[in-house]
Amino acid sequence: MRIVVYTRVSTEDQARSGYSLQEQQRACRARAAELGVAGSGGRETNTPPVPAEFQDEMSGEILERPGLQAALDLLRREPVQYFVCLDPDRLARRLMHQLLITDQIESAGCRLEFVQHDYQDTPEGRLFYQLRGAIAEFEKAKILERTMRGARGKVAAGGLPHVIRLYGYAFRKGAGKAAAREVLVPDQREAEWVRAMFRWCGLERLGPRRIAERLCSLGVATKTGRGAWGGVQVQRILRHPVYATGRLALGKQDHRGIQAARRLPAAERRRQGLTLTARPKPDNTWSYVEVEPVVEPELWRQAQAVLDSFRTGGRARGRGPARLLTGLGRCGLCGGPLYYLNGNRVVCANRYARHWSATARGRDRTCSLPAKRREAVEAAVWAAVRGWLDDPELLVQEAAALAAAEQTNGCTGTTGSAAAARVETEVVLLQRQTADKQAEAERLGVLFVRGLWPAEQALAALTATNRELAALQARMAVLQDAAAEAAVATAGPLTRLLAQPDWPVAVRQTLDTLAPEQRAALVRLLVHAYTLHPTPRGQTPAVTVTPAFAPPATE
Repeated sequence: MRIVVYTRVSTEDQARSGYSLQEQQRACRARAAELGVAGSGGRETNTPPVPAEFQDEMSGEILERPGLQAALDLLRREPVQYFVCLDPDRLARRLMHQLLITDQIESAGCRLEFVQHDYQDTPEGRLFYQLRGAIAEFEKAKILERTMRGARGKVAAGGLPHVIRLYGYAFRKGAGKAAAREVLVPDQREAEWVRAMFRWCGLERLGPRRIAERLCSLGVATKTGRGAWGGVQVQRILRHPVYATGRLALGKQDHRGIQAARRLPAAERRRQGLTLTARPKPDNTWSYVEVEPVVEPELWRQAQAVLDSFRTGGRARGRGPARLLTGLGRCGLCGGPLYYLNGNRVVCANRYARHWSATARGRDRTCSLPAKRREAVEAAVWAAVRGWLDDPELLVQEAAALAAAEQTNGCTGTTGSAAAARVETEVVLLQRQTADKQAEAERLGVLFVRGLWPAEQALAALTATNRELAALQARMAVLQDAAAEAAVATAGPLTRLLAQPDWPVAVRQTLDTLAPEQRAALVRLLVHAYTLHPTPRGQTPAVTVTPAFAPPATE
């Protein structure tokens, strides 16, 4: 006699309520032993039938489960007398799936047996079986509906429905029905590193990849403490608005079916067309809770501007000629950003972009600004900069207006005191990190001396810690030099330049011999943005250059 035993468990709650695989297997094996004795006419045998066991650890809403499909394949290949399962809802969670599986089992000449249900192949028995399957499907739907309603109600009351792991914040477990601001609180150490990331990006113009490299060199741990920092991980932090606004969006993605699909083999997922990627939800379905921000809004906006300039070619990537105007251009037709196309032409970013609108009736609309050669556009902008430098009196007036505007508006981006404060903040952060790394090195030495750690592992860990300490000391030296410069820098860079004696003569003598990098630095110092206006192909580009300083007062 051949008997097949099938068990399934999908959640820890089912395991705690007696539906664990071990409990199901024990009950099904006992039922298989009873069927074996009954099949032998009540006679005791020396070789009781050993059932073929199959199991799955996934949701019953999925029909094509590996264990179930293997059991059905066995029924098609070999004669099997009994198919034993604990309960109909272990077989499937949907009535239609239960009926399909039951039909395949009975078509193979096998009898379906349940431990907790008396299944009879009669009209009455089938009716009761279908009713029970419908009730199981209804129960599953009600559980999901109550769970979602409870989560929405908790969010509406200002709470968090689940654990949130967000770098820079600590989740307080056991807070109960407290507001989100009291459950998800800033982690002081991680929040300091978050602010450092935004300073490096917004003020030093470092990209996510370089920030990740600096964090790794300084030995900063990730949220989980495992693995190294990556550019994508840092960019996700820099782009997250919660750090500046304190407004955390929930329910942005649909994760249904991903946990069950993750348990399937990769080949089976590809065959069924299943993916492990969450599906985005519409913006109007999101929910929001309030937490405490950790970054100043102005610093967050500066970081976004730097990241946007990277997307439009704001950073030279180490190949091709130096780019003079990256991240500074705006289209004179649509207002979109300009970028270098293949390194030799300046085009509008909306030239090849598709825009959907009701008036366009679904057709593609592109910007019609003609592309211009990079040399011609750079020469036009450089001519405007040379005009400013050739008129010292005008530049002095504009610099004075800029200094007055900075003092009136309380601008902290270019003052020496603000720079000194930023340097001091990072110095304190690095001192804490250095103390932690020194303590870690001492612990490693103690473990090695006491023989509690293998020599190879201890030596590798100690080498990595010493390398991180060296990087911390190097960064500390850079900050100390910056602090010394910030202590005497009480005005903006343009004001300091104009305060030097005989600066017009010195500048004019070196303008034509500047290296590309030096010329780009001077342009970024003096130019806030430039606008490229449409002109026929082959003609000189028409540009409007906006200075990075306030214009002089006019009568």
